[in-house]
Amino acid sequence: MENKRSTGGSFTNPGGQPAGAFSREISYCAISELTPHPSNMRKHSPSQIRAIAKSIAAFGFNAPILADRSLQILAGHGRCEGAKSLGMTHAPVVFSTISPKHKPRPTC
Repeated sequence: MENKRSTGGSFTNPGGQPAGAFSREISYCAISELTPHPSNMRKHSPSQIRAIAKSIAAFGFNAPILADRSLQILAGHGRCEGAKSLGMTHAPVVFSTISPKHKPRPTC
């Protein structure tokens, strides 16, 4: 079967902006202002939090926390807890610009 991939065309996200047009700016936010998402399915054990904290201490944040504009964490709950355990007061955050009512479609 032939692999068909799009090599051009115009793609938009649910907000009507061209795909990739949303901001990926990193902000440094106070960890105390970030709140966990109530539907977070992943619960990290204390040993996982220690491992995440050790990684942050050794390598820094390789992936920022993803949050919505109300400072609710969408991804990175473990990173937030790891940073707290290190006594950090601020963490890098990327804000989602996609409305929670719109679920992105798979790209492949």
